[in-house]
Amino acid sequence: MSRMRTLRHRARASLLMPAVLALALSLSACTAPGSGAATPVPSAPGSAAPLTADQKGALRAYEAYWSAFAAAAHEPSSGSSELTSHAVDPELSKAHGVLVGWAKTGSRFDAVYAHASESVEAAADRATVHDCMTLTGKVVVVASDTVTSQTDPNPVPVTAVLHRISGSWKVSAVEQGKGSCGVPPSGAPNPSGAPK
Repeated sequence: MSRMRTLRHRARASLLMPAVLALALSLSACTAPGSGAATPVPSAPGSAAPLTADQKGALRAYEAYWSAFAAAAHEPSSGSSELTSHAVDPELSKAHGVLVGWAKTGSRFDAVYAHASESVEAAADRATVHDCMTLTGKVVVVASDTVTSQTDPNPVPVTAVLHRISGSWKVSAVEQGKGSCGVPPSGAPNPSGAPK
């Protein structure tokens, strides 16, 4: 590949990968969790406390958001109307911005998101999901089907805030969580995302 073409591909990748990570782990302003009434409930297999209907609904909505984003990122020029079923601002605007950027550069992002949710808090019309998310993806130039960059599939702690709007949970903010992913040796979930 010529030096100029290599530099163009690196420039495109340097613009797109931060956008992917900015969306997936956007550092949006997230208010502190609701009142003391919200109690983290582990969603790890074998946990003693079952999830409530609200917690299950919020978790399904969170996972549906990432599925919708992955589908929209695969064909960014077709728009992202499906995202409006799963997200609201400010997260929705961030997602639209990333998709418009890919469409303008003639690229797409082929992604698979794997989740290992550690806890879900839900109180009234607000929920917080603490997740260990692994993003496996690649930026592809559509015209040539050339891969310009790939992500490292390392699990990252993610915290998402959802709001119930007209009876449906929607993602309003996604930010990188604190600490690292994993479960303490005791087998108990680590809802805070704190380092082990």
